[in-house]
Amino acid sequence: MSRASLVAAAVATGILAVSAAGTAALTTPPPRSLAVFERPPTATERERAEQFATGSVFYLQERPDVRLLLTTEEGERSQDVWALRLDAGDGAPDSEICLLTTRRGSEQEFFAGCMRTLDVARRGFVPLDEPPPIVTVDGEQQIVRWGPTGDARLEPRRTAEPAG
Repeated sequence: MSRASLVAAAVATGILAVSAAGTAALTTPPPRSLAVFERPPTATERERAEQFATGSVFYLQERPDVRLLLTTEEGERSQDVWALRLDAGDGAPDSEICLLTTRRGSEQEFFAGCMRTLDVARRGFVPLDEPPPIVTVDGEQQIVRWGPTGDARLEPRRTAEPAG
């Protein structure tokens, strides 16, 4: 086999490998958003769970399962968006997912809505009877979008959408 043939075969093999990897990346679905609850909580999340259970918007008998979804970086004005999974209790088959936002350096919490876990898994955190969760970044209102797959993200709020 000539050197040119070997080079051509190597290039063709490389192209096939890159093509296969690209196809796999395009066809592999993103992780389910609720998978965030499948990992163990961090120390910060455990601490927040205790705070949310005792002095929060909620008055809970049990500590919720808490995960940090995203943080806006604005120095002292940074905000954290938290997901709380609350057991339904009383033998109910479904739990609820609630979102709260907190501002760094403040104990104040802002309620951003609750939904049944099954609904969040099906369509993402999109409350039908409440405004979407909103945070303010650099003076602009941003909507928190989360699920049904992938990580939480911020999107600019269009003027036609209701404010939170």
